[in-house]
Amino acid sequence: MDTKDALYETGIRIPQFAHYPAKIPTGTTLDAPASTVDVAATMIDYAGIESTYQRDGMSWKDVIRDQARKSFWKDERCLLFEVDYDCAIRCGCYKFMDIENTDGNTWVRGGEKGLRSLRQQRRLRHCQR
Repeated sequence: MDTKDALYETGIRIPQFAHYPAKIPTGTTLDAPASTVDVAATMIDYAGIESTYQRDGMSWKDVIRDQARKSFWKDERCLLFEVDYDCAIRCGCYKFMDIENTDGNTWVRGGEKGLRSLRQQRRLRHCQR
């Protein structure tokens, strides 16, 4: 199911790769949600630049080496996603979706899988590990 422009997992789960052999050991992984705004925060952190303002996003530089931080990112950190007038928030393994646009891809793609009713869409969903 093509949902790259919808709020389902295949639309918001996008792999991210970083290559920095001097600082990130080969084979290092972070199996936790991150956002595109985290990329800038991480690169600024690796560059050692002190920010004079509050950045959007969080650096994962120290997260990849710290199990407690990894647990927070995987189990507790909240991320917000928006497509058209629809939104979703993921906190750890839970996800809440609010689908307002009945012409949008989240609504249409959900209908293809029998997930179209607003009652179903607004329900807090727990992911399977």
